[in-house]
Order: sequence, then C-alpha cells, then structure tokens
Amino acid sequence: MNFPMPFLFVLLITKFLLIACPACSQSLGSYDILIVSSGFNYSNNAQEQFQEMGHTAIVIDQSMLGSDYDYSSYDLIVLGYNSIPNDLNPIIEANENCQLGIVVMRADNQIDELSLGESAFWSEGDFQIDNNSHWITESFSLGQLDLSFTYRSVVSGPFVNTTALGTIEGDASLLVHNFYNRVVMPYYGHPEGMPWSPLAEELTNRVLSWAASAPCCDGGSLGCTDSTACNYDTDADCDDSSCAYPIE
Repeated sequence: MNFPMPFLFVLLITKFLLIACPACSQSLGSYDILIVSSGFNYSNNAQEQFQEMGHTAIVIDQSMLGSDYDYSSYDLIVLGYNSIPNDLNPIIEANENCQLGIVVMRADNQIDELSLGESAFWSEGDFQIDNNSHWITESFSLGQLDLSFTYRSVVSGPFVNTTALGTIEGDASLLVHNFYNRVVMPYYGHPEGMPWSPLAEELTNRVLSWAASAPCCDGGSLGCTDSTACNYDTDADCDDSSCAYPIE
C-alpha cells in the first residue's frame, strides 16, 4: 500500500515523539501534613480527608506552636480560619529554607505576614479557574469549577510575587507565591457531612502536593531545570516542580 509523503512524515514524527516521551506526566505525592486547629471542627474533617488522599496528617492546637516547635518532621503546614499562630516567624523561616510548605485554607487577615495579600474576607460567589498554566491547575479547564459546598474566601490586595490561579468575582481565591511554596485557597468539604466534590478533592490534593514539594526560589525565572525532563526549560533559573518525565 502506498502512502502519500505528508502522511509518512507525520507518522515518522509521531513515532519519534512516542519513543522520546511516550507519556509525560507528574504524579501526586504522599506527604506528612501538620494541621493547625483553632477549635473549629474543620481540623478533624480535613485530617480525615487528607488521610483518604494518602497523606499522613495530624492535628495540633495553635497554642502548642511556640517559637521552639520542631517542624522538621513535616512536609507542609495547613493553616485555617482563625488558626494562624501569633508567631509566624519560625514557620516563615522554615518555609524560606525550603523545609516546610504553607497552605492557608479560608484565609484570614494574617496572610500579610506571609507576603500573600493585605487581608482576606468571606465571599459567596462562584469559584473559577483563570490560569491553568500552573501545575496545580493544569488538569482543569478555564472557567467555573463546581466544587460543591465550599467555605470561600478571597484575598484583598494580593502582594507582588504572587499569581492568582483561581478567582471569585474577580478577586483572587486560589493564590500562589512565585518564589516560595505558599498557597492560599478556599476550604473544601467543611463542615462534616457536607458533600465532598471529586473536583474539590483533586484540586486540594494538587495544592497539597505542590506546596509540599515545590522548591523556593528567591528571584529568577521559574520552570523545569532538569535537562532529562520532557519539558526542560533552558531559560529557567529556578525549578518549580513542573518537570515531566516519560513513563517507563
């Protein structure tokens, strides 16, 4: 059977791509999570949900987090509404040393200390994805995302060096720091007994995995810096955990 030259050319290129990179992907991880409690039932609810995702999660009261608390056994810390410790300096130091990721769910007014925004407030609007070029959101289409029941919050006055991935009525609701692994997001699945959307679970799990594994980068452009990866970026100064590798 004779094939036209354009068809053979496309077939040859496709075969080359499949050999070089048969199925590039980045998998979600399993991490040790510290959930800070302020007495609300969201903490135990979050612990159960995170464990169902395959993570190890423990809950601790915010009063226990003194300046000498040892965070070295955790990959990330989850801070919720009214559960941000008075002294954030040890947490920020561990984060800037790339030892601890920070996820703020249903943010409150202390997010300014984390260089994320001026303040946060409650919103009842619809959540939508506005940027899906980031690893957290790359599996979602742009537009409204049905997350079922959600305690939503938005960030007022996002600081420089942050990127809004999701918004509610134009205000940042899913916000990442560009150089440190810090994320502000709505809290999904609270209170206990309310529906837990599969989309909410996927997005939450991607937030947790990125915050736990993304390296900090104090200046410079972000991208994949591993030359063996399928999406190696020769212009990137700092790795952003976006590297994808062939599935063997």
